Amino acid sequence: MILVVAGFFDFPVTWVILVIVDLVSFIPFDWGHGVLRASLLAALGALVWWWRAYPQSVAGPPSRRAGRVVVAFAAAGLAVNLGVGLHRFVSSLATGQTSGDQAQSVIAALRLVRDGSNPWSTLAATDLMAGGLAAEELTRRPECEAPPAALVASCAPLHRMFSALGFKYGPAMLVFYAPFVAALGAAGIALSHLLLFGTLVTVLGTRVLADRRSWWWTSLAVIPLLWTVHMAWNILDQDHLDLLPVLLAILGLLCMRRQTWALAALALGLSINAKLLPGLLFVPALLRAPRRFVVLAPTVALAGFLPLAIFDWRGLWFNIGYPLMRAPDSTALAFLLPPGGQILLRVASVAALAAAGMAAHARGWNPRATLNWLLAAHLIVLGTGGTLHNNYLVWLLPLITLLVAAGPGPKAGVVLNGALEPDVRPRAVGGADRNTGMLDVYRHDVRDLVC
Repeated sequence: MILVVAGFFDFPVTWVILVIVDLVSFIPFDWGHGVLRASLLAALGALVWWWRAYPQSVAGPPSRRAGRVVVAFAAAGLAVNLGVGLHRFVSSLATGQTSGDQAQSVIAALRLVRDGSNPWSTLAATDLMAGGLAAEELTRRPECEAPPAALVASCAPLHRMFSALGFKYGPAMLVFYAPFVAALGAAGIALSHLLLFGTLVTVLGTRVLADRRSWWWTSLAVIPLLWTVHMAWNILDQDHLDLLPVLLAILGLLCMRRQTWALAALALGLSINAKLLPGLLFVPALLRAPRRFVVLAPTVALAGFLPLAIFDWRGLWFNIGYPLMRAPDSTALAFLLPPGGQILLRVASVAALAAAGMAAHARGWNPRATLNWLLAAHLIVLGTGGTLHNNYLVWLLPLITLLVAAGPGPKAGVVLNGALEPDVRPRAVGGADRNTGMLDVYRHDVRDLVC
């Protein structure tokens, strides 16, 4: 509303406001609103298309006041997010407790590792919420505790529930959090999330600023990241574990800019090893690289799982693969469909992903095609999956930042994977942006940037 009251309704600001409204709407419409949430994702996809198809170029803010308000709004968003994270850190430091079940599972898994146990085994119990649900189900079906042969098949889903109470994330996740938890206990997780958040904002902000040479564009690009609530609520307050794999995937994507394929593949492999998604969706972007680097990313991911699979492959499969096998819940459209409808939805999802992948491949996975693929793939997977929890929306936020940074229109550049794709229209070089007095150099020299 602040941006609207400021009195400027040019396309980029209006578009960002609509994106924020769309993403914030997921908060009140959570469980039991699968159709509406799928509709909100579809609306976000329509907004992405509108941004890409917008016929006019945008040089900068429509006025000096507009530019200043956008910069101030971004700064305020940064302060709010840091404030939320610091409050969670101080609270956890005082109470010794975390606020979310995912963070609790990290602490429980690290305790098992300390005691010499495998947190991914069929006997491990780190997921307290799932453990409570499994216990309730066993209370309703006591015959499944030691079922006769005739009931083995019907009791199999319950047995799978008890086999999937271990750690649902990969070894890289535990390796990252271990020193923080060892030093500060539960508060270490809150501190690590502040550091991850600061790193992500710094990486994206410096990349956009170095490319666009405009505080207005930089601020506008990071506003969806800061003001859609999901970063503050799901990561910095509720201690969900999505930010590490998201940051690693974005670092891998940006490392492709200088064709540092080994670093890109390593970052994507670690992202997948921490959590299967969203890192798997970034791997096709490596098809621009020599084939050995396409293989390197899954190799790095699998290397961390292989020793665990040797000791207890069944427990590893049930825990790491749990998101792929779990039944749909009421946050997703699939929950409302009959089994046949769910199968058709999966088939449609695979077909849509194949079409998006072929479109990107036909363009050689150039920067614009890569970003189009990532946005489409994320929207398809989230919209057709069995669950659509709010913390998954954090996956989209850095991609929206990169989309805004590129500018609207079919000839806009893309701030990733290589030199900015040039806008063929003539621009002023080294001058002040009109109506703003803010330095806005329109050049495409990105040699001073690092991976």
